[in-house]
Amino acid sequence: WLQELWLDHNSLSGTLPSELDRLLFLRSVLVQDNDFSGALPNTFKHWSLARELDFEHNDWECPLPDFCEPSGPVMCGHCGHDHADSGNVLHSYVGVTAAFVLLSMLLF
Repeated sequence: WLQELWLDHNSLSGTLPSELDRLLFLRSVLVQDNDFSGALPNTFKHWSLARELDFEHNDWECPLPDFCEPSGPVMCGHCGHDHADSGNVLHSYVGVTAAFVLLSMLLF
């Protein structure tokens, strides 16, 4: 079972597929500091085993889902463009591609 999904700091764009909520055993989801947009699916609240959820510094639609908390275990940041200056970040495109291939195999 996939337990950790780390896609942070990779300049990824597009929307997060709502099908990710099928990954019930996720304990850590880090997608902060990318260029994701659209709505954060409210179904992500079903990740009851998750200890670390970080969706900050993306371009999420308003309003944010109920599970987002200003400070707490689920960090979503602000809706709209929310990027901090992250300086020089090494982008691991090969790792991101492999992660999406793995997710595709698991979900479909």
